[in-house]
Amino acid sequence: MQKIAKEGGEVIFSEQKTQNKCGGANKKLNFLIEDLSHTQGTRYKFKGHLYTGCKAMLSSPLHAKMIEQMYVERDMPYSMLHQLIEVDVAKNTALFQRSYVIDGEVRESSTFERSFDYLFMVPKMKAPDFIAQANLHTQSEKGNLVDVDKFTLQHKNFKNIFAIGDCAGIPKGKTGASISKQYPVVTQNIIDYLQNKELSAKFSGYTACPLLTKYGKVVMVEFDYNGPAPMMECFGATRESYINWFIKVKLMKPMVMKGMIYARA
Repeated sequence: MQKIAKEGGEVIFSEQKTQNKCGGANKKLNFLIEDLSHTQGTRYKFKGHLYTGCKAMLSSPLHAKMIEQMYVERDMPYSMLHQLIEVDVAKNTALFQRSYVIDGEVRESSTFERSFDYLFMVPKMKAPDFIAQANLHTQSEKGNLVDVDKFTLQHKNFKNIFAIGDCAGIPKGKTGASISKQYPVVTQNIIDYLQNKELSAKFSGYTACPLLTKYGKVVMVEFDYNGPAPMMECFGATRESYINWFIKVKLMKPMVMKGMIYARA
């Protein structure tokens, strides 16, 4: 990042159309490199472009539009429905598949090649193969994700199986913040199942992503199945602030390492 900000270059940021562990990861890099170049007076040297295979910047419509607006305001080029399909490391070129939405359906079109000096690529993600081999995966979604109810996290066919975290085949919930909301649900529902009771705990789909937009600024992106879901009013739904930056940079690591992994947070 320091080298790019100082010397510039052609930089590609690429995201897959499959579910990602953090939908904002590559965008954070893009934002921070752009800001670093801007503050150092070398913005004219930095030529970045974000290519995402998805139809939107995030699965939350409100935050997806917020990110698009930031890209427009900061003159940061981006292209959606552009899936990375091949990289030639000898030539430093990337091959993309364009797609279009016609009558609500995504249809693939032509391919094109882009050269680059730097490539930040989010790889395709999937759960372990044994999930599909055991016929536990969803039939309508690639990635070997476990076919569970999005609220109870119980498998739809095998009632003694529950899934949590990245392997769960649910629309949202691929962040550490999601895990903190999922494990109490799984714990209670396993107890209910063992006692032959109706499952009483429900996962709301809560997901959080501290989106670093500038050095010293973060938007605390929080949403669930129903839409934006800020846990504290001071965070705001789409507000850039230093307090969010402080929480992300100073507080989250100890919260995770000393709290969440011991089920204390």
